[in-house]
Amino acid sequence: MLVFFDGRRIQRATPQIPGEHPLPAVKTERPPPSVNYLALLRRDHERRRADATAAIRFRAAPDDAALLTQARLVERLRTCCHRPLGEVEAEYAAAILHASAPVEIAIADTALRTAVAALGSGLHASQYLDALRAHVLGLRRKGKSS
Repeated sequence: MLVFFDGRRIQRATPQIPGEHPLPAVKTERPPPSVNYLALLRRDHERRRADATAAIRFRAAPDDAALLTQARLVERLRTCCHRPLGEVEAEYAAAILHASAPVEIAIADTALRTAVAALGSGLHASQYLDALRAHVLGLRRKGKSS
């Protein structure tokens, strides 16, 4: 027997014996996928990441003993100014060092020697700090270490 509703065939009716439960719907298991897309995406991601990071070259971290600290900078500025630094000068030195860090001692010495040769000694520390910052930024623009 065929069951129709609103002019459309809905299903085929099968006879049922009274008291007997209808047969449960047969669950069909999905076959496993023939292609593991997630594995393919992971493999492609790992390959792309490896390609992208292969070109990155990290330079070795400089030795902490070779880096300029605030105490070392203040001592060098004291030599340039021929006097101890005032509170404002010391704060400005700390700000410049924080903005430019890491700076190697050898580069700072070169920058300060050049500034003393060009400007003279005994000036306000900000003159030498501006020269130091300009020197470090110039080296970084050229791609040299600082």
